Amino acid sequence: MKVAVILVNYNAQDDTVECISSLLISNYDNIKIYVIDNASEDISKIDQLVDQNKVHLFKMDKNCGFGAASNFGAERAVEEGAGALMFLNNDTVVDPTLVKRMVQRIRNDTIVVPKMLYFESDKIWYGGGEVSLWTGKFKHMKYESEKRVSFVTGCCFMMTAECYRKLGLFPTEYFLYYEDSDFSIKANINRIKLLYVPNAVLWHKVSTSTSKLSNLKSYYLNRNRLYILRKYKAYFHITAIIYYVTTRAIPFVLGLIGLPKFRPIYWAIHDALLGNMGMSNRNLQ
Repeated sequence: MKVAVILVNYNAQDDTVECISSLLISNYDNIKIYVIDNASEDISKIDQLVDQNKVHLFKMDKNCGFGAASNFGAERAVEEGAGALMFLNNDTVVDPTLVKRMVQRIRNDTIVVPKMLYFESDKIWYGGGEVSLWTGKFKHMKYESEKRVSFVTGCCFMMTAECYRKLGLFPTEYFLYYEDSDFSIKANINRIKLLYVPNAVLWHKVSTSTSKLSNLKSYYLNRNRLYILRKYKAYFHITAIIYYVTTRAIPFVLGLIGLPKFRPIYWAIHDALLGNMGMSNRNLQ
């Protein structure tokens, strides 16, 4: 089966090059890597890895967000005959056996997600995931055995092309964060199995692209969390929205009166309620 690996790059070419290098020594030969660049300032190092058989590079005209870039890569891969799609964060390094072990477990009704460790560590970052219908939280677990789960992180998962045609991929309104949460809910609603396979392993550098942008991260996480709770209000229990409101009420008020630390939360809730989604033009630095 031909496996298309979809990587999204945005001003992180060193991470992307290291990720590609780990994929190229995989013990699964039939891989094609699709790098979707979101209008980065410099991709010269990625350009050097482009190979018509293994590595393709697509340059977007603007930063269209993680979801839209992933969707673009998936559509191109399916058009070119991929039998399976693997979505992978560019700030990861994969074990040589990862792709083969995931291919062995996917089915048209089963999406597979691997074990994810902190970079250069044996500590688990994602060991399966669950969505709480009571609180609206999407939790990373630490399961050690193969298990059906209810939440897959967008950091890495694999699905067949047939499953993709049935389910689709990411909504684009989030721009950053919660695309995978929406995707997981959609899979659960459509009775697609989400299978955690711990003998497939990768190492994740964990949000290196946004680590210095705490206000930006706070804004998108809070805005998109409220948006998804409202979008799928029939899926969650009423306690989920109550939990969100009670835990954000004080930060919202503090942001409203102008405290800089809490302004991103104020604007996040404001924009979610008004439906102002996509890439924000607010000054959140």
